[in-house]
Amino acid sequence: VSCLLRFATGARGVLEACRVSVGEQNNYGFEVHGTQGAVFWDFRRMNELGVSRGTGYQDQPVSTVYVGPGDGEFGAFQPGAANAMGYDDLKVIEAYRFLRSVAEGVPYGATLADAVHGATVLDAMVRSAQDRAWVTVDTPA
Repeated sequence: VSCLLRFATGARGVLEACRVSVGEQNNYGFEVHGTQGAVFWDFRRMNELGVSRGTGYQDQPVSTVYVGPGDGEFGAFQPGAANAMGYDDLKVIEAYRFLRSVAEGVPYGATLADAVHGATVLDAMVRSAQDRAWVTVDTPA
């Protein structure tokens, strides 16, 4: 599936998802390209962020920024930068944030409202495909 996006700012985007692409096992990530650079992230290398700064469209270098002990909850699992966290570590962090949200009454991560908005966006994608037209999605209050 793929989706074209137009943002209120004038920016454009493309979302793509496929469970059967040849050679792309568990490729879950994002790329953001702008006029002043780009950033890249891939779940398979979750402790790395690719960063490209500048306006060169050809031969523009990409640097890899590694997560370190001072970044979020990473330090509770790894002693130094460039050590990989695992899927299980992420589940512990999710459980911690969920329990902290319940205990303190403050969201530490995605909320139910975020999930509802995501479902609204998916519904808009279906309507757009059925109607073969752009569909406006309002930003949540």
